[in-house]
Amino acid sequence: MAKSAATTCFAFHQVNPEETKLFTVRPGVPASDALEAASCFMDVALSLCKGIGSLSDDDVRAGMACDLRQTAFASLFLLEMAKAVVDSIEVKA
Repeated sequence: MAKSAATTCFAFHQVNPEETKLFTVRPGVPASDALEAASCFMDVALSLCKGIGSLSDDDVRAGMACDLRQTAFASLFLLEMAKAVVDSIEVKA
């Protein structure tokens, strides 16, 4: 008997101290499709982080702190989405 894998309902992105989650991974998405999306999220996050890492100290001192913060948070959100997708996958017999 072949095993199938798909996403389950999985809430993520805490928005308050009560740990209310804002977003949910949709259940029933085939694992291969979900993992491809997660890989794309991680690829973009990696590219953003590499961009931050390649900045010189002069770039940072030149007032790029706001841009760095926005890029860091964009990377964080992309990684959070990718993790939620991977964590939502369930294999069924």
